Amino acid sequence: MRKSRLVLFWLCIHLIPLATIAQGNYQIHGQIISDENVTHAYLYTFNKGRELLDSAEVKNNAFQFSGQVDKIQAASVGLKGSKRSVHFILEPAQMQVRLQEDWNQPSTVIGGMQNAIKKGYELDVAMFQDSMRALGAAYEHADEDGKVKLGMQMQVWNQKVDSVRKDYLRAHPASLAVLDIYRPYIPGMNYVELQELVSRFDKGLAYAPVYQELLRNYERKKERNLVGKQAPAIHSQTNGGKAFDLTS
Repeated sequence: MRKSRLVLFWLCIHLIPLATIAQGNYQIHGQIISDENVTHAYLYTFNKGRELLDSAEVKNNAFQFSGQVDKIQAASVGLKGSKRSVHFILEPAQMQVRLQEDWNQPSTVIGGMQNAIKKGYELDVAMFQDSMRALGAAYEHADEDGKVKLGMQMQVWNQKVDSVRKDYLRAHPASLAVLDIYRPYIPGMNYVELQELVSRFDKGLAYAPVYQELLRNYERKKERNLVGKQAPAIHSQTNGGKAFDLTS
């Protein structure tokens, strides 16, 4: 009997989290590190702008959210009376959120495949970004020759970060986390770069606002490059006065 109870206990511990994920359920356990008396926490999603999904009462600097999600999506947790929030990917998983009121301390999210992917990327590029920040600080006080050399070094580090992003895209083409990593770079990309992203990201992400932003930028740059359109006819003449036409 005792052995049977132990087996049942083991099954509950290991199968309940799996059942939670299979049903599309999420659970968020939050902890607030603050000297202030925080009374409420808010869970937001980002579909058509920021939308309030749920609110929870804070007790002993702790809160909890639970519910179902049909599709993974960008989300954040904020606190009443505070501008501090933490952004993450809301997905069917059990997640731990640690929210620091002190802006000098990082807030963290643990749990979920998408959040793990994003954290892995942040760790992989941390050294490169630290180097670029150091070069940027030196650039401010350098002379003209020094700025040229530092600029070239910064370009090399930027290429390293770009290489890491591409590695993550190749490994996780259906990842909303990777798409979110690319989000700040999309407006500055040229047509060829945007075309590559559109071809590589899984079309199953089409519901996500970031993917729609990617498509809008791609179509806009495509229009500017006149891709697929007939070139205008050109009528001119050579230096010798001989007329010629150029048509597509």
